Amino acid sequence: MNGLPNNAVRALYVDSRGLLWVGTENGISVKENGRFLNFFTDDGLAFGSCWAIAEDSKGQMWFGSYGGGVSKFDGERFTSFPLDSGLIDARIRHFFPYKEKIFVGTENGLSIIDIKTDKIKPLENSLLNSPQSYISGFFLHEGMLYYTTYGMGIYRLDPELSEPQIEKVSEHQLIYAIGLNGAQIYLSNKGHIDEFEIKDLIAGKKPLRSFGQSIVWDYLNAGTNQFYLAAWGIYANNGGVFNLQDGILKSISKTFDVDATDILSLAYNTEKQILYLGSLEQGVYEVNLDQNILYYEFENKEVLGFSFEKNQKAILHEGGLSITSFEGKPIKSLSKSELKKVVDEYVKLNKSKLPKYEDDFYELDYQTIAEDVLFYELKFNQNSYWVSSNIGVFQIDLTGRILIYVPVHTFKIGFTPEGKFIETNPYGGVRIYEDLSQMTYTYFPYQNQPNTPTNVTQVLEYGGKTYFSSVFEGLFHYDKKGFYSYKNSGKLEISKIKQMHITKEGKLVLATEFDSIYVAEDRNGLKILETIDRNKILGKTVLFLESYQDHLLIGTEQGLNIYHK
Repeated sequence: MNGLPNNAVRALYVDSRGLLWVGTENGISVKENGRFLNFFTDDGLAFGSCWAIAEDSKGQMWFGSYGGGVSKFDGERFTSFPLDSGLIDARIRHFFPYKEKIFVGTENGLSIIDIKTDKIKPLENSLLNSPQSYISGFFLHEGMLYYTTYGMGIYRLDPELSEPQIEKVSEHQLIYAIGLNGAQIYLSNKGHIDEFEIKDLIAGKKPLRSFGQSIVWDYLNAGTNQFYLAAWGIYANNGGVFNLQDGILKSISKTFDVDATDILSLAYNTEKQILYLGSLEQGVYEVNLDQNILYYEFENKEVLGFSFEKNQKAILHEGGLSITSFEGKPIKSLSKSELKKVVDEYVKLNKSKLPKYEDDFYELDYQTIAEDVLFYELKFNQNSYWVSSNIGVFQIDLTGRILIYVPVHTFKIGFTPEGKFIETNPYGGVRIYEDLSQMTYTYFPYQNQPNTPTNVTQVLEYGGKTYFSSVFEGLFHYDKKGFYSYKNSGKLEISKIKQMHITKEGKLVLATEFDSIYVAEDRNGLKILETIDRNKILGKTVLFLESYQDHLLIGTEQGLNIYHK
């Protein structure tokens, strides 16, 4: 079979061979080579449901059912151990493998399995006979084994003894699950988590703090800063998957594209860096934690552009511009309202000098309210950030101070090799500004001027030239000699260029609207070095091009394509 026997997943376990075992409410599954193999009571399971999974020191797999006892798989067949085989209770909650033993935590009491003989010993002194007595977790500390119960406190015993004595060490109540992270231990409570130093918990002290939300049912330590929590609120829709890092609990369900709020179990394949999440209603989620690709949510805002210069980060987003240190320390945030205020003050003082639509400036509405401001792109030049929008262009210094406001509406901006500001009008040519403060410029109309770019999609500078890509007219450049059209000169017939990128080595990457992607070099004349067939790329529309070392990153509406040689 290819799927799970049931979507209600109660337990997950990755064994020493890297196989994923899934315990559901109706059978168990093992995933191998991308396929699930399912087992039921007809195959030898003690019972249909599976709430606990463990592997012993011999590599045998153990499965605990809720109501039917324990099952063992030795690699060839299943053996079942029902209540009358020595279990203190047939409702299994947790296993704890220890050397040649397995401690079995049940709804009411503790049993020990000898894996050499398969004999099961019930510990009668562990019986508590209360609706709140189920065992919710185990942990080992300084040679002693501790186990928690839901509502009857915490206990310890010597795991080496055949007839261990059980001692109560804490009255702490309402423990749904426990998680260890170094010297810290976390106890799930109803709607929050209690954090202790292990030694303080054993000594009966109060928690260091209580925090969080929902009810956490499983914890997993996958390495540095990867401490994951599985939550389900039972009666509240506030569960999911969380990460606890530097003492801060953060929901990462959206990051992992997990829409379930009833996550009960976690497992991790260390070799493949895959995290598995078990949901009560939606089966198993598989999350690749490979650090090659990370997702960073930014304040629930759409990110439009970013700049990493001068050991700073500048992020242009739908709400404005945020500047921080490279480590993330805030420097300055500029909101739509702050930028709009600059525009209003400029208009008030310069009413007679405002550019006019009749002079081939792209239309700009100075009455646009702050909430309707749209941002187009962010560029870095002359130690400044440059932001273009539907209310004009802003030059902003590294501290976030607005240096110059340019009252022009332009989608694509750029700079000459000498650093002069370039404004493009999709229908009205190009302007190169000699003095922005005085709005003095040289205008290059596109009418009857075949070398002037129009319908510009990108403006980039490299090697003493400023390149322009056009969605209709192909590739242009500007240098000391003026504008030059590669199409009109017969050097490049490509016309519909949607995206352009220049690598650090100076290679031009051109993505056409429907045709191939071209890698070119412009040294002593333009030369196509490589053609990338669009059939190799997932997606119809190229949204961006970027490069890293000798890898080309191609973003489309379908996702990210990484092209290498």
